[in-house]
Amino acid sequence: FRRVQPGPCTAARACSPRLPLQRLLFSATLTQNPEKLQRLGLYQPRLFTPVQSGKGSDVLGSQPCLSEKYILPEGLSQFYVPCSLNWKPLFLLHFLVRLKFSQVLCFTNSKETSHRLFLLIQAFGGVKVAEFSSKLSPSKRKVTLKEFEQGKIQLLISTDATARGIDFGGVKCVISYDAPQFIRTYIHRVGRTARAGKAGLAFSLLLKRQEHRFLKMLKDAGLPELQPQLVKSTSIQPLFQQYEAALAELAQIVKEEQVGKRS
Repeated sequence: FRRVQPGPCTAARACSPRLPLQRLLFSATLTQNPEKLQRLGLYQPRLFTPVQSGKGSDVLGSQPCLSEKYILPEGLSQFYVPCSLNWKPLFLLHFLVRLKFSQVLCFTNSKETSHRLFLLIQAFGGVKVAEFSSKLSPSKRKVTLKEFEQGKIQLLISTDATARGIDFGGVKCVISYDAPQFIRTYIHRVGRTARAGKAGLAFSLLLKRQEHRFLKMLKDAGLPELQPQLVKSTSIQPLFQQYEAALAELAQIVKEEQVGKRS
């Protein structure tokens, strides 16, 4: 059934009205591929999007976007955390163990990083952590999402690709363990929290060499300037001993997994 253009209003049409088919498409990641849009069979489509017009650029990549300005939830508080590569896991543990953050959705840029981070946090102990992996069955995914929304899972680790199209309920904090390469990736990440008028937090762990490009990317997109959230070394020193033990256990687990893959 295809929608036809409405004709003139007559007495005959009024007696037996035929409402034309209407299609409303809601998407957080609307494609700009004309072939895919053509398959929808839309008649004179109109696009409504909550963005502001203006000059800007996607400096970290050539990803196309519908607009160069973005609007984020009013209840969202954003920060970036300067850190070194070796201390990134400790900074994440600081938020979870020392600051007691709950219902944290953590993004990495690869499934390998997600898996290793999951194993490390699990080996550290004291944190209810889960890995949202493509290897999970649909039923297991459903259970994981439900437990996370109920607060039974403190930390849920995922990649952007795995999380695409999935509705994560109850997210109180989003942590970008790996810096996003594109502005739209960042928008999709932090947009997982502060929904329905609620407050939400977003932290991006940045290496020194990443800070300038990341902050410029946000500025060019018209987003407010992020303030640094500094973590003192004295705040994470109490975690060192347990962290070193977790690293040793991680090395053994990874070795066993590699042996298992070969056999």
